Amino acid sequence: MTPTRPATSRAATALRLAAALPLILAATAASAQSTITAKPLSDDDCSQLAKETSDRTGVPVDVVVGDAGPYIFTNLDGTACLFSGTATGVSKNLENLATIGEGFEGWTRDSAYDADAPGATSVTFTRGNDWFALSVGAEPPTDTCEDVMISECKAPLSEWTWTVSGMAFTAPAGVRPEY
Repeated sequence: MTPTRPATSRAATALRLAAALPLILAATAASAQSTITAKPLSDDDCSQLAKETSDRTGVPVDVVVGDAGPYIFTNLDGTACLFSGTATGVSKNLENLATIGEGFEGWTRDSAYDADAPGATSVTFTRGNDWFALSVGAEPPTDTCEDVMISECKAPLSEWTWTVSGMAFTAPAGVRPEY
């Protein structure tokens, strides 16, 4: 016996497709609009953010203007100020790592983008249409703390490797980057 299905008129099928078409077009348009074309901040702003980040972390931070995406955010293209630095011998306290997000003058922290993990934190700030995202992490020396939680690691902080990365850019008004 062959299973049967209810007969569907071509008109009913066409009607359902016509009803779905606006939703499909809207989803396609929303997807196309979600890419943000970033522009770097001024050289002075980028240099100031790099200096302040370095002062806060103890890690020398370099800044270049480069390809914006995907560096931190997934929906960017264009260019941005890109920050990076790595150092050992930094004597910061891991418990205070989250304070990196306190008070970059003139910037407002957007905690919707905050992320924390053992030995790492990421924060994002806005200033009008300008965005500044920063990640800081610390890892113990290789083969020293594999069997313990990072908070219990007894390796001296002077031997840990600290990494800083970030980006700063201007986005069109009213749009938000995505992770």
